[in-house]
Amino acid sequence: MTSDQSETLVDRSTGPDAAAIFRYPVVMMGLLTGMAGALDVVEYRDFGLFTANQGGNLVLFWIRLQEGSSLTWVIAASILAAIVGIVLVVALRMRVRWFTGALGTRLTLLFSAGLLLSTFAVTAVAPSTAGSQTLSSADAGSSEWWLMVRLVAISAMAMGVLGATIVSIRGVSISAIAPTGTFVTSTRMATARLLGEHNSQSTFRSIVTIPVSWTLGAAIGALVPIPRVALVLCAVGVILFVVLNVRAQTEATPSG
Repeated sequence: MTSDQSETLVDRSTGPDAAAIFRYPVVMMGLLTGMAGALDVVEYRDFGLFTANQGGNLVLFWIRLQEGSSLTWVIAASILAAIVGIVLVVALRMRVRWFTGALGTRLTLLFSAGLLLSTFAVTAVAPSTAGSQTLSSADAGSSEWWLMVRLVAISAMAMGVLGATIVSIRGVSISAIAPTGTFVTSTRMATARLLGEHNSQSTFRSIVTIPVSWTLGAAIGALVPIPRVALVLCAVGVILFVVLNVRAQTEATPSG
């Protein structure tokens, strides 16, 4: 890969392209996306909101507000915390040049994993009677409601950091926590291919991987009885696996 080609894969305001960081960018992004989809199912099941799919939260906020639900401001906390996570990553990359490279990517992914792990500390100091069903129906301002706010905000910030770490594969805008736009793009490209347009096979595979991985992760979260604690540990394991597959030499040509 030439220096000119490498330069197009890194933008200081948005960070690196997955192909500039991972040897197997599609596989790594698929793992992160599947993990985010599974977490979102569990968060919705336990709390009635999302920590990755903030587009969904923007709709849920107004529904819960109209209902007068105590979840309204928990949803708002999720949205705001995700924004903080995204802003933090972008600001670091704008101010610290090496954050756009492999080391910066490792650190942001590890920070996301650390945030997820910190939810265990929050739960550990909470009342032992605070189960997920109690939390989702807690009155606004109660100790259980504040526990839910803290858990949701930390998880959403972790997902914001994760979503801002990589936002494209081979020049196509893609995020591990924003599959809807990619669903539209993949469907459009599939239709174009069926009608005779010969778009890039590698680009097409990259795009399709995101919505497919998201729904497979969601299926696991919905159909397999995995408690939130176990799923968070699995998510951290996935992030660590991806971190270990970040290659330091960004000039090398990535595989699929």
